Order: sequence, then C-alpha cells, then structure tokens
Amino acid sequence: MNSTWETPNWEADYWAGTLVLSPAREPNNLRQVSLIDAYGHNVTLKSWRACVRSHGIDRSAETFWKISRP
Repeated sequence: MNSTWETPNWEADYWAGTLVLSPAREPNNLRQVSLIDAYGHNVTLKSWRACVRSHGIDRSAETFWKISRP
C-alpha cells in the first residue's frame, strides 16, 4: 500500500510499513516512523490515519516528527 499526504508545510508518504515525513521548508530532511504494538503488529498507518482524522495533517506530522528517528 502506498499513500501520500501533502500540505504547504509537510509531505508524508507511507510505504511498506513505514511513514516517511519531510518538512516542505527542508525537502531533503527526511525522517521515518514505524510503530509496533505489544503483539508485534505494525500499527503505523492506523495510528497515522486516526491522528490525521482528529488533528489534521500538519499537527499529526509535527507529532510523528517528534517520535521519529532521523
């Protein structure tokens, strides 16, 4: 599954279980997020979509950026 979300501030791509975030002001600064639950299941896309639905893309991207690895 491949999905892309874009705003004037952020670009987020989901591919192969990993969410890749890039701020629009620094397009070469990428971070990736992969969330695994207690049972070993990848819950990245489910968590991302829930966050976007409740808080919007910009705020979700900022939150996931903080928990990502450079």
